[in-house]
Amino acid sequence: MWVHNFEEEFEAFLEALKKYRACAIDTEFPGCIHDGSGKGNSPAEIAYEKCHQNVNDTKLIQLGFALADEAGIPNENLCWQFHFQFDVNNDVIDPGAKDLLTKAGVDWERQRIEGIPQDLFALKAEQFSFLERMEKDKILWICFHGLYDFAYLLKILRKQNIPKSL
Repeated sequence: MWVHNFEEEFEAFLEALKKYRACAIDTEFPGCIHDGSGKGNSPAEIAYEKCHQNVNDTKLIQLGFALADEAGIPNENLCWQFHFQFDVNNDVIDPGAKDLLTKAGVDWERQRIEGIPQDLFALKAEQFSFLERMEKDKILWICFHGLYDFAYLLKILRKQNIPKSL
């Protein structure tokens, strides 16, 4: 989804989420620009510190959702890919991530011009109580590396950086 069809598609996603309770989430982000070496006392603290630094210092590029029923059976018509406004020439991005995403087909010019502003996504999510639904509805979340997926999503929805510690 791009800025021109964002509102209509976001409403369709939220409507479908009422029926389909399994939601896969995936993000494309600008890679890791910080190594996270710091004060963490455990592997979990070190991983979160790295996530905290990277998420707070970069912008999300794409956010995808795919819905399935409670038995885990997906519906091919229930997938959304939200493309956020991102300027590869001005926004922070790891060179390796840029190469990988370019080879994967990211259209950087379209991302810059037609991408959804993150504040618009946050505004519409707030109008439709998306964060509250995430917290209270019994959604089965499916993810690959969920730490970053949910960190970026919460950063956008809460309109603030993620907390410094767990």
